[in-house]
Amino acid sequence: MEVRVAEVENKLQLARSNVQNVSDYLAFLMGEDPEVTFKPTTELLLSDLTFDLEVGLNQERKDIMAFNLSVDAQEQMLQSSKMSFVPRANAIANYEWNDDTVFGFGANNYMVGLQLSWDIFSGYKNIGKIHQEKAMTERASLNRQKYIAESELELNKVKRQFTDATNHVKLSNLAMDQSKEVLRITTNRFNQGLELSKDLLYAETQFQEKELEYVQAIFNYNVTLAYLKFLTR
Repeated sequence: MEVRVAEVENKLQLARSNVQNVSDYLAFLMGEDPEVTFKPTTELLLSDLTFDLEVGLNQERKDIMAFNLSVDAQEQMLQSSKMSFVPRANAIANYEWNDDTVFGFGANNYMVGLQLSWDIFSGYKNIGKIHQEKAMTERASLNRQKYIAESELELNKVKRQFTDATNHVKLSNLAMDQSKEVLRITTNRFNQGLELSKDLLYAETQFQEKELEYVQAIFNYNVTLAYLKFLTR
């Protein structure tokens, strides 16, 4: 019994140290006083067990839209390079009023001109620029396709993880209830002198392990659900 008490006290101290470590890291991230210990104000509860796994990847997600804008911008650069082959046109127009009387309009003349210019000696330079922009456009498009494909793979993986997490919560809850009942029966038999102390300690240890496993399953489920919502929002 003394060994069991010492073991529980050791685990309790270890848990307190872990809480303080997490609290210190949160204080560092938020720029708060490290002397303050942050603790949850509510218990670890199970989130809603309903989620539509048929929901696909959201193409309007900010990161995917950023890739789309990158491809569009590169296509505009390619189009701009192609326009270098088009001759440049400069139009001019001039109109004059001439008269020997102030504000008179007895005579007038006008001039209209159009200038076309085409730099034929930069042809190879322009061709090289177009090939470069075309390659960069294709690369941007391939990067977008690769990112979307990787996002699809990640979404499918998280969906499977969510299904596994849901089943784990249910099974660990059932195992915890069963071990709790075993502990209750063993405690009653021990009080009546029908069980040994080692049997009681074993039942207590089993219940604590199943209880910890259930809490960990809830945590994993909530984290997976939050990530799944992030990928599909």
